[in-house]
Amino acid sequence: MPNQIKAISKNRAIYIACGDANSACITRDADGQQDVWIWGVGLYGRNGIGTSDKEVLRPVAIADFSSGRFLVKSIYLGMTSSFVITDEGQVHCWGSG
Repeated sequence: MPNQIKAISKNRAIYIACGDANSACITRDADGQQDVWIWGVGLYGRNGIGTSDKEVLRPVAIADFSSGRFLVKSIYLGMTSSFVITDEGQVHCWGSG
């Protein structure tokens, strides 16, 4: 039976991505503040939260994208790396890629 992901349920989900062994969600609150959340296996640093192989069981906000410096439009989760595209067309990546 599907369950709501409580860690990110306070804000509106605007994009979700599923990778090989991790998942991500972009949320926005009523004031327009955006967060990029990630969880799952962090092999090769693909979760972008500073721990390379740690498995993250609950969504964690990626600090670089919660500061308001970037407005993320989409996220892609690969086998060993992750990428985001900002509203200005910039590509940011982390992991082994």
